[in-house]
Amino acid sequence: MRVIIHIGTEKTGSTALQSCLFSNEPALNEAGYALFRFSKDDPAQIPNNRQIVAMFQDLEFWDDYFVQQGIKTAEDHAEFCAQVRSGLISWLGALPSQIHTVILTSEHFHSLMKHTAAVQALREFLAPLFDDIRVVGYFREQGDMCRSFYTTRLLNGETRAFDIFAKECVPESHYYNHLRMFSLWGDTFGDDALTACIYDRQRLSGGDICSDFITLLSAITGHQTRINTPKTAKVNESLGLKRQSLLRQINRLFRIGSLARQLALGALRRATFLDGNTKAQRASPDVFQRFDEDNRRFASRFLGHDENPFRKSS
Repeated sequence: MRVIIHIGTEKTGSTALQSCLFSNEPALNEAGYALFRFSKDDPAQIPNNRQIVAMFQDLEFWDDYFVQQGIKTAEDHAEFCAQVRSGLISWLGALPSQIHTVILTSEHFHSLMKHTAAVQALREFLAPLFDDIRVVGYFREQGDMCRSFYTTRLLNGETRAFDIFAKECVPESHYYNHLRMFSLWGDTFGDDALTACIYDRQRLSGGDICSDFITLLSAITGHQTRINTPKTAKVNESLGLKRQSLLRQINRLFRIGSLARQLALGALRRATFLDGNTKAQRASPDVFQRFDEDNRRFASRFLGHDENPFRKSS
């Protein structure tokens, strides 16, 4: 049996892809594909497999998910991992005989597995369970990625102006450096097991990530499938400058989760007079140049050419 690991990256339509895959689960099953999970009753597992990443992510990156799961110590984490591992093995053993490929998708593989040891631990877990392991990543120009990430952070309490936030968009960052991040996976699974795709509507098959991923599945496995790929609204659409400014003020004034903040956000969403102001902050023009050398090396190693695979964000 084969497993195809979709690792994001973040800000490349992962949520839209996961929603599309899970809404087409019966058709995928009929074509021999299973979506990686072991409980249909746990919404935390649908659709981004966060608990799988939690098994292998570096414990120095303790986050809210651990708090939600009641994981406070290394011993708690070990018990959590044992439970997830047992459930996954049972789930795999119960798969119908026609299943030839398992799809494991989580953008958190990109953002939370930052060291070789974490990726190697994932491989050591999967290798006895699958005959073939493939890794697929979608990659976006770093300036666009930063702008989209800023929108997400604003919605989660960010108070800094964009130009301050964007100073973190540097080649030293695991989050933004595609060469550094994907090399962890290539060094562990082998470059031949990896497929790098550029997240650009003009380059995606069918113009959207779901159609592109389904085409890629067929190319890897040789098994064709047809699914519905509805055109959905963009997730995490960039906010206009006025909405950004007002949201920063709301974040400064009201605590995350407070009723006052919820009411203020509701009023901001209903402020239709702001809809005409769609101009969004752009990353500094030097971001493209800042990543140019590493992006060329990324293309040379994973795309088979030495040109920068991205276009400057406008």
